Amino acid sequence: MRRLVLLATVAVVLWSGAAARAETFVLIVSGLGGEEIYSERFHDWSVRVLDAATKDGVAPDRMIYLAEDPTVDEERIDGVSRKENVEAELRRLLSRASSEDQLWILLFGHGSQRDGHTRFNLPGPDITGADFAALLEGAPVGTLAFVNASSSSGSFLPTLSAANRVIVTATRSGSERLAPNFGGFFSQAFVDGLGDVDKDERVSLLEAFNYARVEVERDYRDSGRLPTEHALLDDNGDGEGSLEPSITAADGGLASRLFFARGTEASDASPEIAALLAEKDDLEDRIVSLRAQKDSLPEDLYLEELQTLLVALAENREATDALQVENPDDG
Repeated sequence: MRRLVLLATVAVVLWSGAAARAETFVLIVSGLGGEEIYSERFHDWSVRVLDAATKDGVAPDRMIYLAEDPTVDEERIDGVSRKENVEAELRRLLSRASSEDQLWILLFGHGSQRDGHTRFNLPGPDITGADFAALLEGAPVGTLAFVNASSSSGSFLPTLSAANRVIVTATRSGSERLAPNFGGFFSQAFVDGLGDVDKDERVSLLEAFNYARVEVERDYRDSGRLPTEHALLDDNGDGEGSLEPSITAADGGLASRLFFARGTEASDASPEIAALLAEKDDLEDRIVSLRAQKDSLPEDLYLEELQTLLVALAENREATDALQVENPDDG
């Protein structure tokens, strides 16, 4: 009986998710550079993400890019990244969003911590995690992806953590104050599908995070430097970020289902691969749903169901890999 109840609950969740055609809204903010090298870097990182979202089908009228100097790229930049503009544009996007939609907020720049408050540095007054929390309180969007790739960003995580939110920070605390490299690798993950580990022609937020995490570690290791940044991801609403999130860990399940592109983008794939990709989406949805019910299920039932789903997911990936090896130009 318990198993039937579980499967029925999962089916309802999957049906409700499939029934809604969610839209994606994106706000990208490039902050105060301070030096030309940083201003250029933050703009480059922002443009990578903007172009990736555009390529994945996010409508131009649902994306806003604010930067320190709009004259650098007047075609892409919508305005100056002053605090009042950030707040106004965020309110405007929220006014158009519904409970089925997702909103991505991405910050590339410097951060600072003083007087117990962490700030994202902007031309003029800075903006804090508390400022964003106030703006997002009661937000109508279904899912929020908030990425702060600045120094000292770790303090934003507990302030913004909540259900149906993925919070990513480039550092694990406000005391990691040196300019991090995380944002560069994170944005790079979306370029030409570099972060697409499962080869489903999309880069999830989890894949982008883990790609950046691994590349940051490699960069410090190759240069012989001690790491001064440790990125975190929280998506279970407990305010405790994970250094190594995954679909089966405490954090990572929700992030694994967030893409700029909506639905499986495999229009050029064979029917066989398209079916396997759709099955993979279904299995991952069921794992996320199961994880959400962990505390309310008997441990043995939870572990049994989880193992079944993980085995099925592994078999799915093996089958997909085998078909892609046989047909390298397919999908």
